[in-house]
Formats: sequence, C-alpha cells, structure tokens
Amino acid sequence: MASKSTMRRSQIRKLLAYGGVVACAVAVILLNVITTGSDKEARHTQYRTPAEEAVEAAKNSGVEEARPGAAYPAISPDGSKLVFVSDVGGSRDLWIADAGGTNAALLTAWPDSDEKDPAWAGDGSTIVFSSNHGATRHNIWVIDADGLNALQLTSDDAEHEHPRYSPDGSSILYLSNSTGKKELWVMNSDGTNQGPIALVGFLVSDPGWSPNGETIVYVGCSRGGPCNLFRIKNDGSGGGQITFGDFQDWNPDWGPLGIIFASDREDSQGLWMVQPDGSGLQQVTAPDGLADLDPRWGPGGSFVFSRSGKNIEDAASDIWFSPSLDTPPEQVTRTNTPSACVPSCGRDGMKITICHVPAGTPVNVRTLCIDENALSAHIDRHGGDYCGLCVFAGSGKLTTLITWVSGAGSSRGAVSASPIANETLQRRLRGALNALAAGREGWAARRLRLFVRLVNQLVAKGALSQDAAEGWNQAADEIIGDLSAARL
Repeated sequence: MASKSTMRRSQIRKLLAYGGVVACAVAVILLNVITTGSDKEARHTQYRTPAEEAVEAAKNSGVEEARPGAAYPAISPDGSKLVFVSDVGGSRDLWIADAGGTNAALLTAWPDSDEKDPAWAGDGSTIVFSSNHGATRHNIWVIDADGLNALQLTSDDAEHEHPRYSPDGSSILYLSNSTGKKELWVMNSDGTNQGPIALVGFLVSDPGWSPNGETIVYVGCSRGGPCNLFRIKNDGSGGGQITFGDFQDWNPDWGPLGIIFASDREDSQGLWMVQPDGSGLQQVTAPDGLADLDPRWGPGGSFVFSRSGKNIEDAASDIWFSPSLDTPPEQVTRTNTPSACVPSCGRDGMKITICHVPAGTPVNVRTLCIDENALSAHIDRHGGDYCGLCVFAGSGKLTTLITWVSGAGSSRGAVSASPIANETLQRRLRGALNALAAGREGWAARRLRLFVRLVNQLVAKGALSQDAAEGWNQAADEIIGDLSAARL
C-alpha cells in the first residue's frame, strides 16, 4: 500500500487539476501536511481528555468553522485590554484590543502556526501563551504586551500548553506530556527549573492558580468518563475534589468570587460558578448559542468568555463580556463581519498587509502595508497581489498566500464564490486533512461529512455557485478515496 506521504502528493496533483486559487490554497495546505505528517510518530502519545473532546465537539458542531472565530479571551489586570485568539487571518494568532473589543491588532503574525491559551502577567507587561511556531508541537512562549520580544520557554519533543502566570509573577503553571501523559508542571517565569508538580492518577487539563497562589484548580477526568474540578497544593500535597457528577466540567478560572467554569450541566453548555470547597454551585449563563466556553475573571468581578454561533451567518465563536455576575453579557468581538484582509499592520485599523507580486518582475515580490481604502484599486491594478503576508521557502520562492481576494476586476475571481465562502471551505477541508495526517481517520471522515454538508448549505444560500460546489465536492471525493485506502 502506498505511504500516506505519497497519497498526500497524489492529492496535490488531483487538486491542482481543479484550477483556480482554491486549488492552490488547498495544495499549499497539503504540502504543509506532508511536512508535519510524521509528527504522529513522535514518542509522546497524544490524546484528548473527555472534556477537551466535548469542547471540540461544541465548537465544531452545527456551524463548525463556518466563519473565522475568536476564543481564549483574557482581560488585562487593569481591565483596559483584551487579548484573545482568532483565525480571521487564516491561522490562529494572538490579537489584542481595547477592553470593549475596539482597535484590535495582531500580536503574533506567524503564518502556519497555532497560538492559544494566552494569560497576562500580574503587572500587565507580558503575556504567556502556547504556540507551535517553528515546531511540530506546542511550546510555551512569552511576549510583551506591545507584541515585541517573543521568547520561547520550552523546547523538548513534547506538548506544552495552557500556561498561567502565578499571582506574584514568579512562576508559570502549565500542562506537559514530557512524561508520556499530560501532567501539571511548573517553571520559573524565565523558563528555568521546569518540572512536574505531581503525578496525578487520571487525565488532567486546564490548570489555574488560586488568587493567593497556594493552590491549583484543574480538570480531572477518567478515560471515557466524566470530568470534574479538583484542587491540589502548589507543592503537590493535599487537594480534593470540588465538583461531582457525570458531567463535563472544564475551563476553570479561580478568582476572588469563586471558581468560574464551563459545563454541560442542565443539558446546556453554559458557565457555572462554585466555591473552592464545592459549595455554592450556581449557573452563570444559559447560552443562546451553541456553547459558552473559556471563562476568565477580570477586575472587580467582571468576566469574559467565548460564545459559539448558531447559524452559518455567525462567527464560529466570539468574545463576550459582563461587568458582574448579575449583568447580562454583551458581545465585544464580531469576527463574522466580512473583511478582505487582516489588519496586521497599523494599530488604527486603517492599514492592511498585502503580498505584492509585480507583473513581469516576480523577483520583487514583497510584503507591503497599504491603506485599507486602497485595497481594491491595488489588487485590480496589479492583478497578482494577494491579501496577507508573503511567505517564502528556503529557496526564496513564494510558497504560501495566506488569504486571497475574489474581486470583480481581479484575476483571483476565477472561482464563483464569496471570499468568506472560500475561506470557510478551505478551513473545513484543512481540518479533515490534518486529522487524516494525524492518523485520526474517524475524525477525518466526520470533518469531510460536515464539509460536504456545508457546501450544500452555501449553495442553498447563494454564497457558492453550482460549478464551484462541484469542484469542491470533487476535491472532497478524491480525499475520501485516499481516506478509504488509509483504512485498508
């Protein structure tokens, strides 16, 4: 049987026959899969806790990746800034905005990498987060709040995620599977003295500090069973169970008012609060979307969280804010608003990044920062320009175009679909391909079924022509064939 790498190359040849910018974008994704497919051979076995699977299912149900989304919010200690993760630019990057969601700007413009789990230092000067930038697995990074001085703190062949600064800023709590399974780890804030706190006897996730830094809250799960909240001393001693029952409790954040967390209790996926001793359990939100996740306390009893959308017109998820437990939350980001490019340069939202490909002189390809109102004229005049950063291979050849424009006067308008529809379908297909490359054939099959369903939905809503739909379905059929071969 042919190797999976050979099958990926076969897919590229088949997809290139489809033509147009969509095929190019998908082919680039497949090339990235080839280079990372061997990642599953690493010595550290990957798994998801039941809570993580539930979160993934909640975020991917119904309108899975129908549009870019925003998630993992965190309010700065002084309440003036909001950091979050969004894939509006094609990959999950860190963004920073004013607390009300205005003046959003990129902190990490790292193509083809995945950032998540940002958390502020107590003085608001730096942000710690998890990223697979320059690696096949996630590492712990820190970056200044102005986007400068990014520094990688972990670097071994393991998965490191969910970092949290201690209240005094001296330590960073995080998850690591360096021992072969996910455990609670801690290190100094400069990356030194990395080591496990305790070898907990079940699956763990989502650790966080108590306000005084003496105790840690985390999610503990039995394999294939419920997930509840637990606590343990910061030296690994003591501890106990906080929540009980056959539920999926996750995303805890411990603040002065108690521990806020997400849960599927009461047959909904909303936010709850409980005291550290397990008393005072109360529901905080009853979501009108698909799920409320990622809650984080802010100053004065305020809190933020991500809420997933219900319809294909909605974002995959957006950030919501409430000043108190008694106040209805309000939406502060709107990533479903169509936008041609990522505002990745300029903090006033009036500058955008394009990859300039001059006709006749391709050696002068370069990334430019232009006024947003000049986008249409620039694209139409040059024809070869794209939204997003220029990304080059080691040979110096242009290899990746982050996003594209399908404008009326642009040579990029070959596929009859809106830019949002194209980005949506690309993201959905990428999820299937990544799952297939990781050996998760069942998950890949589910993603492909959702992909085909979304194609039909877009056609029904007039966002995708029938000809374009046939091309996308042909691409999916080819991958389904290789998925069947992989299962033999």
